[in-house]
Amino acid sequence: MLNVPIKSSIVCVFGDFVYVSRMLLPLLLAVAASPIGTPHIELVTMGEGPMIFERFGHAAICVVYEGKPLQDVCYNYGITNFDDGAKLGLDFLQGKAKFWSDKEWMHRMLRAYERADRTIYTQALPLPPSSVERIIARAESDIREENKYYVYHHFFNNCATRLRDAIDDALDHQLSNAPDSKTLTDKTYRQIGQERLADDSPLNTALIVVSDYVLGRALDRAPTRYESMFLPDKLREEIATRLNAPPIKIAQQTDLVKQNGTTGKIWELLFALVLALPVAIGHFFFKPGIARRLFWALPALMLGLIGTIVWALPILSSVPELKITECWPVFLPTDFALPFLPEKWLAKYVLARIGLVVLSLLLLLVHVFCQPLFLPSLAVLLPMLATFAARKIPSSKSTKSPETSEESKPLDEAASSAPQAP
Repeated sequence: MLNVPIKSSIVCVFGDFVYVSRMLLPLLLAVAASPIGTPHIELVTMGEGPMIFERFGHAAICVVYEGKPLQDVCYNYGITNFDDGAKLGLDFLQGKAKFWSDKEWMHRMLRAYERADRTIYTQALPLPPSSVERIIARAESDIREENKYYVYHHFFNNCATRLRDAIDDALDHQLSNAPDSKTLTDKTYRQIGQERLADDSPLNTALIVVSDYVLGRALDRAPTRYESMFLPDKLREEIATRLNAPPIKIAQQTDLVKQNGTTGKIWELLFALVLALPVAIGHFFFKPGIARRLFWALPALMLGLIGTIVWALPILSSVPELKITECWPVFLPTDFALPFLPEKWLAKYVLARIGLVVLSLLLLLVHVFCQPLFLPSLAVLLPMLATFAARKIPSSKSTKSPETSEESKPLDEAASSAPQAP
């Protein structure tokens, strides 16, 4: 082993650094001083990721300079603070989720999504120079402090819709005014959202189930072809078709995200059965009184809670799909009172609730209503029907009420005084 003094080593390393710097500095200065060249626009789309906010993919628009990859930049409209999930979720419900746009080097962005194991596509858009300039000007304007923030909406104002609208505007609305741009697609917003979340994970399955109870009729229409470009993969497909811009896959996801899982319908049915079972047990096997009322406690608590949420959300939120819901006649906060109603009033209340639910289902049948109400309605209908059936088929534990005893007494006396057959 050579015995090199430390001081000499430091001097050698420093000398090498100075030498390399003197060699590279003129080259770097030449690159920086050289003309940037004619830019073109590339659409970059990313496939699904495993996290809930990655399930729909992502998109960005990039300005690319031929032969100068270190100068390529991208404009990203999907930035927010994902660290505080509780606050972000509350902001979504209130229609106040703040997102913003920013500019970053293209090679850094692509490397970040490759490290995150996302499939990545690029598409060079065949745009005239004037359209390229308009897109760049709009993107630069959007990253200014006074313009960069916007209220995010998952279907109507997101990272993909902002790019769609920018490209459409640069093309003088050739996309939105195309003859088939207003043709409806084959799935509703609700169906699209639930299918994208369906990966059999407990959290996403629960979100799918809850969405049928709290999200209103605004999501039960199919988007047009233009509107469907809120999804990054649909944006990629439509741009490829309409602008003759075939996508190029530059990265492939290795650990594929699970797709086509359950949409939670079986859990909605089980939830309805769980609410109906204690009511049936209480009414068929227990006398009227405290014990029977206790069996109404869980169903009343759950139905009253759902009713409170369904009726409170339109007051607390400005999100369109939470403002108007066809679940209003199905779920009522008054269901909290079920364990406390006298038997006489309970019977009337149950009949009224059955009538409201049946009316809602009939309106759904004739297409006045459009929400998927059938399974959520069972959560109300089955417990109410169990109560109604139990009153029509008295249990062996039931006893005659005082009114029934008094009414039957004259009949018994008349029967005893009648002449007996020989």
